[in-house]
Amino acid sequence: MTSRLASPDAGSPSRWRSVLLILLLALPLIIGAAVAGLAQWEPAHTWSSAAQPFGAPRENSASPEVKEAAEAASRAQAQASMLKSGATQLDDGTGELNKGADELGGGVDKLATGSQELVAGLNQLQSGTNTLGGGATELANGVGGAVDQVVGLGAVQGQILQAIDGTMRDLEGNKSKEAKEIRSQLGDLRAQVNNFRLDNSVTDQLKKLKDGSRDLSNQLAVNGYAYHDGVNQAVSGAQELNEGIAELNKRVGEAQEGVDKLDDGAGKLSTMAAQNQTNVGDIQRALPPAHTATDGPAHLLSPIVAMLVSALVLLAGAAAGVAWQVGFRPWLTVFGGTLAAVAIGEILLFVLATGFTPVAAVWAGAALLLGALSMAAITRGLLGLCGITAGSILAALFGIGQTALVGWLWKSAAIAGVSKVWQIVSNLLPLNWTTAAVTAAGNEGEQAVLWTGVAVLLAITLIGLSAKWWVPFTGKTKTTVN
Repeated sequence: MTSRLASPDAGSPSRWRSVLLILLLALPLIIGAAVAGLAQWEPAHTWSSAAQPFGAPRENSASPEVKEAAEAASRAQAQASMLKSGATQLDDGTGELNKGADELGGGVDKLATGSQELVAGLNQLQSGTNTLGGGATELANGVGGAVDQVVGLGAVQGQILQAIDGTMRDLEGNKSKEAKEIRSQLGDLRAQVNNFRLDNSVTDQLKKLKDGSRDLSNQLAVNGYAYHDGVNQAVSGAQELNEGIAELNKRVGEAQEGVDKLDDGAGKLSTMAAQNQTNVGDIQRALPPAHTATDGPAHLLSPIVAMLVSALVLLAGAAAGVAWQVGFRPWLTVFGGTLAAVAIGEILLFVLATGFTPVAAVWAGAALLLGALSMAAITRGLLGLCGITAGSILAALFGIGQTALVGWLWKSAAIAGVSKVWQIVSNLLPLNWTTAAVTAAGNEGEQAVLWTGVAVLLAITLIGLSAKWWVPFTGKTKTTVN
C-alpha cells in the first residue's frame, strides 16, 4: 500500500475554478495600483501626514541639527514650488504672447498691404480730379457765356426793334415787289421780337446753373476749396500713414524676435525651476522628517523594519496556505498560525519602533493579519492551479521575488525618489500594501494610504475565504493498493 498526493487534471472543472480564483485574487491588487497611481501616492506619504517627500524616519530624527536641516529643506521646497509655479505661468504667458505677436505680425502685414493700395487709389483719385477739374472749368466757361448771352437778350431787344424799324423806313420809298416782301418779313420779325419775354424763373435757373458749374469747377481745380484741398490732404495723409505702417511693420518684426527670445528664456527658466524643485526634493528625501519634541512624542518606524516584519508574517501566511491546501487542520493552521505570526510581528514593532501607540498597534496588527491571510489565499490558489510540487515552487519564487522587489523599493524610497513604474509594479504585490499600511500606522502617515492598503488586503482575504465553497479541495492524499 502506497500513498501519493493527487494532482488535478488540467481539463477538470477544479482547474478552471482555480484559474478564476487567481484572477479574482489579483483584481484587488490591480484596483489598488490604479487608485495609487491616480492619487500619485509615494512611499514617503506613509511616514508624513503632510505628504512631504522626506526621507524615512530614523532614530536621530529629533536631533536639533536634523530638525533645522529638514525645516530649511521644507522652506526651500515651498519656495521652489512657488518658483516652479511662477515659471510655468510665465512660460505659458510668453507662449500666448508669442502666439499673439505672430498674429499681430500677420495683421500688420495685411495693414501695410492695405495702406499701399490706399495710397495707389488716392493717387488715381487725385489724377482723375485734376483731369475732371480741367473739363469742369471749360464747361463752366461755356455755360457762363451761354447764360450771359441768354440773360442779356432782353437788353438788346430794343436795339433789334430800332434796327428793324429803320430798315423798314428805308424801304418805304421802294415800290418793288422784293422790297414789299422784305418789309412784310421784317414786320413779322418785329412782332416776334416785340412779343419775346424771358421768364424770371428761367433766368434764375440759368443763373443757378452758371453758379453751380463755376463752383464745381472751383472745387475740382482751384486751391483753397474743400474738395480739391481734401483730396490733396488725403493723398498726403495716406503717404504718411503708409510710411508709418512700414516702420511699424519693421518694429513688429523686431518685437517678434524679442518675444521669441523671451519665450525661449521662459522655457529654460521653467525647466531650471522644475530641476531646482527636483534637487530640493532630493535633499528632502535624504533627510528624515523633523519631529518637534514640544508637540508630543515622536512616532518613528523605519519602513525597512516594517517591510521585514511584514515579510516574516506573510511568510507564515504562505506556510499556512500550504497547510490549508494539503488539508492539515486547515482552519487551525491558517488562523492559529497567522495570529501567532501577527503577535510576533506586533512584539517586534513595539521593540523596534519609537512612539508605537495602541491605535497604531491595532491598525498594524490588522494589516499584518490581512496580509498573512491574503498570502495564504494566494498560495492555496497557486497550489490548486499547479499542484503541490509546482505550486509550492511557484509560491516560493513569488515570495522571494516580492520580498526582493518591495525591499529594494522601500530601501530606495527611504533616501531618494523611486520611478513611478516600479511603484506601480510594487502595488501589484500584497507585501507592498502590507508594508505601506504598517508604515503609515507606525508613523501616523497618510491615512488614505493606510485605509486603501487594509481594504486591498481585506478584499483578497474575503475572496480567498469564499473560495472554500466554490473551489473544491484537491490536495488530500489518496491510497492505492498494489
